[in-house]
Amino acid sequence: MSTRNTGRFLGWLAIAAVLAGGCLGTGSSEPVPTLTRDDVTGLPPGDAVGTIFSGYYLVATSRLAGCHCRVGRCNLFYGTVGGLLQFEQQGGLFTSVDPPLTGGINADGTFGVGGADESAEMTQYVREKGHIRLVDGVPDTATFTTTVTFVGEIYTMDGATDVDCDLRADGTFRYQGPA
Repeated sequence: MSTRNTGRFLGWLAIAAVLAGGCLGTGSSEPVPTLTRDDVTGLPPGDAVGTIFSGYYLVATSRLAGCHCRVGRCNLFYGTVGGLLQFEQQGGLFTSVDPPLTGGINADGTFGVGGADESAEMTQYVREKGHIRLVDGVPDTATFTTTVTFVGEIYTMDGATDVDCDLRADGTFRYQGPA
């Protein structure tokens, strides 16, 4: 993403390839929710035990499933595959390291994490839900849906643009190994 000040979550999401161009997404008729702090913080832990889901995951695919901007344009957002994510599991608690998203994971691999980044320059709420598939007791591939509400200024090569957008993206990532 060609931006200077997008906030740590949106910047991470661009690297993680979950945002892509397009004004209204790719044909999804499902509305994109506007997230609040309550939607993304205080998410409960799951029922998993141990640390089996901890490790590095490589973003393999992404697809913008929906976008709604009250201010700005959806085509300001795009992603690239190949971003490396690090997740840590401690029992049912599941977190991403950078940015800090926290939530839970269940023994069957379903997870939900979220986070809030609020400053004078921008407000950003992120919620990610997905499922990590185990093969022979080792993480293999995962599917995820990420929802973002972003209000702030994005700096592109053309200058600064105010945005107030809700985005939803679907994608996959592959387990790369332990952290």
